[in-house]
Amino acid sequence: MEPSTSYPIDRASESMHDSEQVHLKMFQLIDINKTGYISVDEFIRALHSRGIIADRANIQALFRLICNRAEPELNVEMFIHLMYIFEMADTTDPRAILFRAADINHTGKINPYEFYRILRKLGFEVDKHAVDVLFGHVAQADGEIDYDVFSQIIDRLYLETQAKQAQQV
Repeated sequence: MEPSTSYPIDRASESMHDSEQVHLKMFQLIDINKTGYISVDEFIRALHSRGIIADRANIQALFRLICNRAEPELNVEMFIHLMYIFEMADTTDPRAILFRAADINHTGKINPYEFYRILRKLGFEVDKHAVDVLFGHVAQADGEIDYDVFSQIIDRLYLETQAKQAQQV
């Protein structure tokens, strides 16, 4: 089941912040052949230019999680989003990376659509209604969840997944 377009996406965040403008220029410099996409290696070079050292395997995993193409390449929007992840998240904490990966509109909170989308990309069979019900119980007044709530939910999903796998063995 694909996500509905009924979830609001914060369009106000579409105006580029200073860091996004820097990332746009960086993307344009890296994309030498002007294909509109950059590879894992090119992304690693961009991280290094910002003083960020990251494990290649982790970057490849993030590419698979974020890229909407069969090829593990980033367009400019995905590049800006990944730079946001690496600059804002504690890269030693997988939950922090996952939270920032889910935070598509870069607000520092997760809305129901973002949560639904990241769960689907992680392979969870969940429908939009279940996410709406969950958010009805755990979301803040603005309808979004913060990192702490997100982490608690992810931890619980992980434990439940581990328990199910153990029962199947």
